[in-house]
Amino acid sequence: MIADRSHRPVSEVTQQLADLASARSALESIDSPDFVTVASIASLTAHEDELRTELAAASLADAGQTMEFVLDGDAVVGHTVEASFLADMLGYFQRMLDGVAEAREGNSRARGRVAEQIRASVRIMVADFVPGSFGVRLVMPDQPDQLFGDDVLESTLSLFASEPAVEDFLPLMRLPRVKANYEAMMKSLVSHQGKLAITTESRISVRFAAETARHRLEWIGLVETSQSPIDVSGILVGGDVERRTYVLTVDDVHYRGKVLDIALDELRRVTLGSYVRARLLHVTKAQVDDIVIPAEEFYLESVNALPEPNQPRLDDGA
Repeated sequence: MIADRSHRPVSEVTQQLADLASARSALESIDSPDFVTVASIASLTAHEDELRTELAAASLADAGQTMEFVLDGDAVVGHTVEASFLADMLGYFQRMLDGVAEAREGNSRARGRVAEQIRASVRIMVADFVPGSFGVRLVMPDQPDQLFGDDVLESTLSLFASEPAVEDFLPLMRLPRVKANYEAMMKSLVSHQGKLAITTESRISVRFAAETARHRLEWIGLVETSQSPIDVSGILVGGDVERRTYVLTVDDVHYRGKVLDIALDELRRVTLGSYVRARLLHVTKAQVDDIVIPAEEFYLESVNALPEPNQPRLDDGA
């Protein structure tokens, strides 16, 4: 997901929203709108959504807050919400953040106490309420700058993308704590006919409804995957950190594919053409809802330079 931490003043965005609403109202008042008018209304509506996201992000940034977490559905009545639904949703989200943060530290488990230093790095705190709906504004500690890849919050929010990338989704579903709480959150949205909207101060915006949650649960159940790591040594002939791709030649076999987030920094330190030891995640996938997806993929999980096979080592007495 692409984060944008720059923002315009709240007053400027508010004025633009007002101007847009006026222009749209004028177009909607036309008795027999032609194709151009209908298309213009649709374009203005889409731009209004973008501006509302920008306004929320600017308000959050001005207040020093991280995100808005807005709920709707059967459990929400006016500006009130069932306490258990709110507590569950925030709890699931917190534990998903915990799971992603644990994985960044080399740990991965479904249950058990989260180490305090890990929880402290991603602890969410309720700071305010969102005007005009039932929602809360949350703060969490600033995440360390990522030269490449997403931070913990961005990685977690990628699970709520309308069309999540397989190379982002599958590795996160391998994390027991993340998967267990993600599935629990989806089930809660379905049972409460709920809706969830999250907007961050970096202008990431996700919208999730019960129907989407139901489809996502079905998708998780239908995607039959077999995952196994393989360790290989060969020549790194291609690598693009920005596009997250690699090409590795091992004897006469060429492996190519996506680079997992955890391997991006290692890839940056390896010179193309180097002899390397790499761990690849071999994923085989089945057909889902009559949509054929690639039968197998090799994701780069780690990569480190090695001496050339015939190059003598300094401690060999050469």
